Amino acid sequence: MEMRKVQITGGSTFIVSLPKQWANEVGLSASDTVGIMPQADGTLLLTPHLSTGDEPRRKVFNLPEEPAQTELLRDLIGAYVIGYDLIEVHQEPRMTTDVRNIVRTFTRLVIGPEIIHEDIDDIKTRDLLSPSDLPFRTSIQRMYRLVSSMHREAALACCELDLDLANDVMMRDTEVDRLDWLVARQYNLSVSDILLAEKLGTTREHAVNFMLISRVLERMGDHSVRMAMQVEQLRTAKARRAHLKRILKTADTILPVLDDAISALFQRDRRLAHNAMERANSVLVDIYGFKEDIADSPGGAALPMGMVVDSLDRTVHYIKDIGELVINYAIDKA
Repeated sequence: MEMRKVQITGGSTFIVSLPKQWANEVGLSASDTVGIMPQADGTLLLTPHLSTGDEPRRKVFNLPEEPAQTELLRDLIGAYVIGYDLIEVHQEPRMTTDVRNIVRTFTRLVIGPEIIHEDIDDIKTRDLLSPSDLPFRTSIQRMYRLVSSMHREAALACCELDLDLANDVMMRDTEVDRLDWLVARQYNLSVSDILLAEKLGTTREHAVNFMLISRVLERMGDHSVRMAMQVEQLRTAKARRAHLKRILKTADTILPVLDDAISALFQRDRRLAHNAMERANSVLVDIYGFKEDIADSPGGAALPMGMVVDSLDRTVHYIKDIGELVINYAIDKA
C-alpha cells in the first residue's frame, strides 16, 4: 500500500496524486477521466475505465462429433449464469440435429438469450435482456409468489390426491429455475460491473444476499415438487385421511411465516425476521410431532408420507435460512 498526503489547492479543494506506475499500467494520461465511487465502508473506489456495456462477452463451445447432451446443456446454462452475452456452439463438419435442439432448449429455459445466427456448423445466441430490466426485487418477488403457490398446491394435491394439480406444480418448477439462474447471472455481472448493482436496486456488498435468497427459494420449489411427486403413491397406498388433511394444515401454517420472512427482506426489518424465525421454530415442533404420528402408517404409505413431511420440515428450515440472511442484510440499516 502506498501512502499519499492530502493537499489543498485553491483554498478549499482536497487533492491526492495518483501513483505514476499505476497510471501507466492502466493507460491513463493527462485530461483522462476516472470514476470515483464512495463505498459503504467509507472507502473510495477509483476506476480508470467504466464499462459502457458496448463490448459483449463471448463464449465459444467447439464440440466433438457426439457431445454428451446433458453436459452441453449444463455448459450453456453455466456460460449464461457466469455472464456471457454471446454464446456460440460450433461443430464440424456439420452440426447435428440433437445439438441444435439442445441450444433451442437452452434458449427456452433461460431468460434473455435468443438465437441470432444459424449455419451448417454453427449456432449463436445473444442475451437481449438488459440486466437492469429485472431488478433483484422483481425477480425475488416473482420467485416468492411462485414458490408460495407451488407449496400450497402441492400440499392440497396430497390432501385431495389430485394428480392433475400435482403435475401442474411440477411444471411450474422450470419457471422458478429460470428466475434463479437470472438472479445468479445478475449477481455475477454486478461483481464485474461497478455500476450495475445500483441499477439492480442494491449495493455490491448486499447483492450476494439476493443471490443466496434466490437459491433458497429455488430449493423450496424443489421440495414442493418432491411433495407433488408423492401423490400417486399416497393414492395407491390409501394413506390415512387424517394424515393427508394434516399435510395441508401444516402447509397453511408455514406460508404466513414465509410471507413475513420475505416482507422482512423488502422492509429490511430485522425484528420481523427474528419473529419469523421464532414462529418457524414453533412450526418445527409441530412437524416433529407429525413425524411421530406417521410412524405407524400402513406399509405402502409410510415412505411417501415420510417424504412429504420431510419436505415440509426442510421448507421451514429454508425459511429460517432466509431469516438469517435478512438479519445480516438489515443490520447495516441500523
